[in-house]
Amino acid sequence: MTISSMRLLRAAISLLFILKLSISLPLLAQGPPSPPLDPVSGGGPVGGSAPVGSGIDLLLLMGAAYGSRKLYLAWQKKEE
Repeated sequence: MTISSMRLLRAAISLLFILKLSISLPLLAQGPPSPPLDPVSGGGPVGGSAPVGSGIDLLLLMGAAYGSRKLYLAWQKKEE
C-alpha cells in the first residue's frame, strides 16, 4: 500500500466512525419502550415482534459474501 492510499483509507474509516456516532448517539437519548402485554392473556407473542428470520438471513448472506471473497483472493494469489 502506498502512503496516499493509506491516508485515503484512514480518512474513510474516520468518516464512517463519525457517521456511525452521529447516527447512534441520538438513539441512546430515547426512553425505554413500554413493557409488552402479558402473553398468557393473549396480549402479545412470547418473543415479542422481533424479526429473527431477517437477521439470520442477513447473517448467512454476509457469511457467504465473506467466504466467497476469501476464496476469490486465494484464487487470485494462486494464479500469481
